[in-house]
Amino acid sequence: NFPLFMLLATITRGARFFLLAAALNHFGEPIRLKLEQNFGLFMGSLAAIVVGGFVVAVHMIAMWAIYWMTIVSIISAVDYFVGFWNKIDHVSERARTRRSSVLSRRKAKREAAEHPSRIG
Repeated sequence: NFPLFMLLATITRGARFFLLAAALNHFGEPIRLKLEQNFGLFMGSLAAIVVGGFVVAVHMIAMWAIYWMTIVSIISAVDYFVGFWNKIDHVSERARTRRSSVLSRRKAKREAAEHPSRIG
């Protein structure tokens, strides 16, 4: 993603120059001489800090994503189980009420057959 790369490069370059300007402003001439003598070491350590920061950030994002997906999966499984259980309960409740109505109809037909004078 080139636009994202350009944005991050601009931010990191600006941060590097801001850090250098802040160090020169705060410590003055002695730090400028040390930086000129050890510029490679300074830039290498700054690059290591930036890369280490990205590695830590990516690791943190990955860990949060794993925890988030685990929580969402557990909630989804519980919701599915509750829905499935309610469906089974509803079907068994309908079966119970259906049986009782079928038995009562059979009973009424049986009574009508036993008493021909009744119109059923």
